[in-house]
Amino acid sequence: MKYTKGFGRLGLPKEFKFGIELEAFNVRTKGKDSLYTGKSAEYIKSKKWHMATKSEEMLVGEGGAELVSPILKDTEQDWKNMSDMCEQMKKYPGKHGNEVITNSKCGLHIHFDANCLSKDPNKMRNFLKLYAESEELLYKMCNDK
Repeated sequence: MKYTKGFGRLGLPKEFKFGIELEAFNVRTKGKDSLYTGKSAEYIKSKKWHMATKSEEMLVGEGGAELVSPILKDTEQDWKNMSDMCEQMKKYPGKHGNEVITNSKCGLHIHFDANCLSKDPNKMRNFLKLYAESEELLYKMCNDK
């Protein structure tokens, strides 16, 4: 299912930068017509994204794939590019069924630039306190069934 509701900003501060890793299982990454080759590879590179190395297959298993974003900001274009990369990955299901999926070994990782926190010790303190208070809930949201 393609996201069609438009791409707006989240309202993050303009200096806030982040990156993501999109991981999936049952993705065809080898051969002439695959996510990592030909026109697909050219498209991914044109958007400044990167294709992961073989290590993803070692972690997820045969059919594991990962796309790594460039540095992103809270812009409509960056949100659209993320959606486009999800759609690109879904075009190449592997030999384990008709759909590219996420499972307990893969999904989405978000990395954020802590530079916006390091300039103000109170922001870093607040972030660490919020994280410490929320860690168990975040873990349950991401891992529990």
